[in-house]
Amino acid sequence: MNTQNEHAPKITPGCSEYKFDVAECFHYYNLGHLDAATNLFLSRELLATIPKLLQVVHGQKNARLLFPINRSIPAGAQSYKWEQEEDFGSAAWVTGHGHSIPTVNSVTEEKLSRIESFATGAIWTVDEIRTAAFAGRPINPRYARAARRIMLEFENGVVFNGNSDRNITGVFSGTAITSIPEAAASNGSWAIATQANRDDILEDLHQIGNDIVNQSLQNYGNSGVRLIMSLAKYHVISQTSMSITQDHNVTILKTFLEQNPHVSEVMPVDELRADGDHAGVNSSEEIMMAYEPSPDNMEMVVPLELMQHAPERVKLATEVMYEMRTGGMSIYRPLTASIRTGI
Repeated sequence: MNTQNEHAPKITPGCSEYKFDVAECFHYYNLGHLDAATNLFLSRELLATIPKLLQVVHGQKNARLLFPINRSIPAGAQSYKWEQEEDFGSAAWVTGHGHSIPTVNSVTEEKLSRIESFATGAIWTVDEIRTAAFAGRPINPRYARAARRIMLEFENGVVFNGNSDRNITGVFSGTAITSIPEAAASNGSWAIATQANRDDILEDLHQIGNDIVNQSLQNYGNSGVRLIMSLAKYHVISQTSMSITQDHNVTILKTFLEQNPHVSEVMPVDELRADGDHAGVNSSEEIMMAYEPSPDNMEMVVPLELMQHAPERVKLATEVMYEMRTGGMSIYRPLTASIRTGI
């Protein structure tokens, strides 16, 4: 007689152990004190539900769409260090014996950031599990979906704004990125009432787009600069014609991308609205940011992706904990980014 649990998942070839963060090596946990039917049903449903959620965890919030991700730091690390670089110098014509030839210099500042865990939980009652098992349908995954969304929102806020209490750096906190208090030519011009306003907006876009080239020689001639702004301001430049009297199909955005040799794309980012995740710069005004999205310049640090812990019995319910670890942002070359506020 075969007594093996036919419902228990098998180890996939190539998986030396069960791991929650790898769908193919997903762990089967016995819930112990629940009755056998309920225990098996929940474990089987989590086996089906959680890996599916993990497959769509990337790209759901803006930080993961915008910045390179560094997953090389071990999940057990408590802190990490990185270096912020600035190179400067010049060259000159050789005269005589060359005694006046200048030299270059490179200044490196060592930064230390913490790695911290954050977590949330989801609870399924015994009645929910039994009802689903009795009806022969899956348990409702809404709690797991809510947990994933909450975790990504939390991570998103940390990546943009950091956390001074935890010594975690964000894009808009303690990164030495150049921040200009007010867009130079705006003066309320983003209201687009006149042709002069539209010309001012275009000038604002060119100024921040050219900031990176002016600030950093290593980006001279680069055509990979990305410009991000709030959805409202993106709507202004993408829906407003450059000319009041001429072709209305030629928008401010189209004109800018055709004219500027450095900016390759413009993206709307909700976090840059007036009350968005940029308190480190200015929490009361809308801002825009230009940067080169290269891992050589900046990375968000993710030592541990979304991890589901073993289900635990809590009175007449089963609780599942979800955990992630973050190190915020590493800004290696702050001169490859520029921020304008007050647009």
